[in-house]
Amino acid sequence: MADNALTKVARIASKAAQGATYKDAKGNIQIIKPAGDSNYMDFTNFLTSTNGTGGSAGGNTGGNTGGDSGGTTGGNTSTPVSQLPSTVNLFSGSAVGNILLSGPSTNYDNVQDGLLITLSNITPQFIDGNIGGHFNIPANVGAFRIDLSLSGLKGVKIPKEQLIVGNSFDISNQLSQYVGKAVQLQELGSDAHSWIPTDSTYSYSITSFGGTTVKVLPNTALSINLTVNIKENSTNLGFNDNAPIPVIQVNDYKN
Repeated sequence: MADNALTKVARIASKAAQGATYKDAKGNIQIIKPAGDSNYMDFTNFLTSTNGTGGSAGGNTGGNTGGDSGGTTGGNTSTPVSQLPSTVNLFSGSAVGNILLSGPSTNYDNVQDGLLITLSNITPQFIDGNIGGHFNIPANVGAFRIDLSLSGLKGVKIPKEQLIVGNSFDISNQLSQYVGKAVQLQELGSDAHSWIPTDSTYSYSITSFGGTTVKVLPNTALSINLTVNIKENSTNLGFNDNAPIPVIQVNDYKN
């Protein structure tokens, strides 16, 4: 037959310095005397006054308190926000200026560790009437673009803690490694459609970047107006055309 609660208490007491008496399931008084006849505690009346149930108040109190406390605490715990996988494109295309993202929550809490901004290796066409007639470029050529792939230009990152509406984040430190790196200057062909590398006798490299501040706009949008300037290496002649560098893709990233 299963012991009642006070039977268990008595057994615990039997391991202490004193003995104990208790009433068993048949109502008989039992004595445990680990330290002699006079060294015991009397639970008989206590058992009688509690109708032999003992410990119910403590059990109920503990059960109720534990349940209520656990329920309250659990109810106040916030549910983790599902994070966007890095494979999902939040933007894809080609844009300069305001870039609207699709997928992030308004406070970016579903973005992992930040945003990865992938930049185009080809600038849009720009006009420079001072280049034609130099560097073996025909004088009537005025439309150019820059191929940045030789520089190894990669994406830039905006950490999650910077993704606060109204905040501006400077990416110049991330771009400084590309200053001095080689690029290719291309001219618009006579058909006005194809692009042709300029005379390979001359080489070109990056001198600086402009528009290196990214601004976080409302409604999950970013303002990015990044530009690049180059020079011809042998003459050290610079072209401060501020050629735009489009954003072609945005993803979140995990460190």
